[in-house]
Amino acid sequence: MMGPYKNKKQKDRKNIEGRGVYINTEQQFLKGIKGAKEGKEKVKEIISTLSENKLNFVLPLMNSRGKVYYNGKLGQSYTREWDPLEEIVKEAHKNDMEVHPWFCAFEEGGEKAKQNPNIVLVKKDGSLINALDPGNPEARNYMINLIMEAVKNYDIDGINLDYVRYPREDIICYCAHCRSNFKKKYGVDLADLSDNNPMLARWDRYREEQTTTFVKDLRQRVRAEKPYLEISLYHWMPYSDARIWPQWIKNGYLDWVNPTGYKYTFREFRLQCRRVLDIINGVCPAYITIGVKTSHGELTSVNEIIEQVKIAREEGADGIVFFTSQALMPFLKDLSKEVFV
Repeated sequence: MMGPYKNKKQKDRKNIEGRGVYINTEQQFLKGIKGAKEGKEKVKEIISTLSENKLNFVLPLMNSRGKVYYNGKLGQSYTREWDPLEEIVKEAHKNDMEVHPWFCAFEEGGEKAKQNPNIVLVKKDGSLINALDPGNPEARNYMINLIMEAVKNYDIDGINLDYVRYPREDIICYCAHCRSNFKKKYGVDLADLSDNNPMLARWDRYREEQTTTFVKDLRQRVRAEKPYLEISLYHWMPYSDARIWPQWIKNGYLDWVNPTGYKYTFREFRLQCRRVLDIINGVCPAYITIGVKTSHGELTSVNEIIEQVKIAREEGADGIVFFTSQALMPFLKDLSKEVFV
């Protein structure tokens, strides 16, 4: 890998297995923690444990409910007593691990939406949805600028994107901006279309264009600032915009991906691995995301986690990412002994 931090173990991603883990920064390092000293000690302890058990990169959560987990100017910093991202980077690099901060792009509006309701999604009846509108340039620029604070000010190794999509497949935004743009492009006002109007199918294409613009613009900004920095993407498959993220790979907007593997029978997990790996088709490294505990299900024994790691390898994944460190910790030592020799 190029750049100020050179982790030789991760330089050749197609030949060195990626072993990453998501970290819920608030839950792992801030909740119940009293002061900077205890917080920094917790970061040191967790990162050291992950490294000792042969994981080689972390994806710490950087934004949630309008808060950010670093000392930035745009978002509302969770703490000013100490900087979680700074400590994570320091301890990870000390342990020969990479750091790819995890940003939820359009998941929610938070404080920014309260201050400027014009950049959130709007229902047909005019009520607001607490999620930033990917079709609004101001909303896209806000998220890009938020991410660029981490890019410019921290010695990170990449950016991991999540929620680069509309919150649900059936969401249509009826804000003045989207209605105007849609009418310019397709000659009709979204507000005039009934639910079964065939022109509504054009909305899928429209929203794909908005999320693509965001990823493309972010890629350009990151390249201009730090050309070596990687951009990766977690993708949740059921959404219709599953059609578009493979194009982001082909266009060079993404350096690697970690698509969902949140399946809780071995047969379903294997089929999911095959499905996403067939889509990616070796164009970039692919790390299957194993959901140890999620809102969709839970793996309750180390043997279940071991089996999913083995299946991902058998199907040709370049590595795995676990969700999350908090859920993984009770199994990590036994898991590492079995599969990370």
